[in-house]
Amino acid sequence: PALPPNTPGSPPPAILHLAAGCWACGGGLSEALAQLTRAQARLGAETALLFLADHPEHPLLKACRQAGVRVTALPHRARTPFFVSLRLPFALPKRLRTARFLHLHGFWSFPIVWGAFAACRRRLPYAVSPHGALCAQAPLPLRKRLFWKLFGRTLLRRAAWLHAASPLEADALRRALGEACPPIRLVPNGVDGEALDLSPPPPRTRTFLFLGRKHPQKGIDLLVEAWQRTGLAAEGWSLRLIGPEDGARVPARPGLSDEPPLFGKAKAQALRSAACLVLPSHSENFGIAVAEALWCRTPAIATTGTPWASLGSFCVPPTPEALAEAMRRLADLSPAAREAAFAEAFAHARAAFQWEPLPERSFPEPQ
Repeated sequence: PALPPNTPGSPPPAILHLAAGCWACGGGLSEALAQLTRAQARLGAETALLFLADHPEHPLLKACRQAGVRVTALPHRARTPFFVSLRLPFALPKRLRTARFLHLHGFWSFPIVWGAFAACRRRLPYAVSPHGALCAQAPLPLRKRLFWKLFGRTLLRRAAWLHAASPLEADALRRALGEACPPIRLVPNGVDGEALDLSPPPPRTRTFLFLGRKHPQKGIDLLVEAWQRTGLAAEGWSLRLIGPEDGARVPARPGLSDEPPLFGKAKAQALRSAACLVLPSHSENFGIAVAEALWCRTPAIATTGTPWASLGSFCVPPTPEALAEAMRRLADLSPAAREAAFAEAFAHARAAFQWEPLPERSFPEPQ
């Protein structure tokens, strides 16, 4: 069961957040991590963030620093499996001296293993947000199976609690850990409403939008094939794939554009002007792009590999045929009909995905 939030009126704790990275190319993990630390700092918590400077940092970290988050990007240039860092074992103890709680983000990485080890050694409680690491439905590669047997299962079981962004992720954690699963806090990711609420909103265009890492798990190949099947390019529609390259090849197709990631006002403009966002992932623990789209009153199509069954008939199996049929069906609706079909989802997004009430539910229990 999910644990209750921190006791009202208790003093905010001193929290250290540790991750392999909080990068511009880091996708939903980096976005959620930056938003969470900023929101906790705004609530008065002593919040610090430590990660490896393996890539350019996420633009939101500027706002985190302004909110009072102590951000440390540890120099790290060598690309190694699992993001092994020789500097981290020397840098982490200093940060842990002033922390009362450690929050680990991600899973398949050396910083998570070392962070859990260091916390146990100091008898410091810690939590883990796997950010979908255990939601993948495909068989794990050998290196991850070894990681799981040597470190992963143990570090999760020793956590004070685990964070799941959706019931789908909570179920995956329970299946993986069995009866030894620690308590799970079910806290969805939030949406930065300030950044997304453009005024005045731009006009809608005949555009489908993908927003996220271009990784094979995200179903880029399914979406490209589905786009070809729809034939919508010949009717003046377009498909924009926006996000960092991460192993998925995007072929040239009529009406399809392959674009780098967007942030801030440019990202809000893309979301608010699109007719629909498509999340074709094979597996997903949350899918923050869907929450952002619905916040912007933009319809969304997702797959059954994501926790967005609330989209009804627009949550479809992860196949080109099903995605193409859903895209075609949405394109045939008038703007007013689209608005009516998603009215309930739009209202729910505004009620459930504001960052302000969420961070306190990620505070540790009072000692």
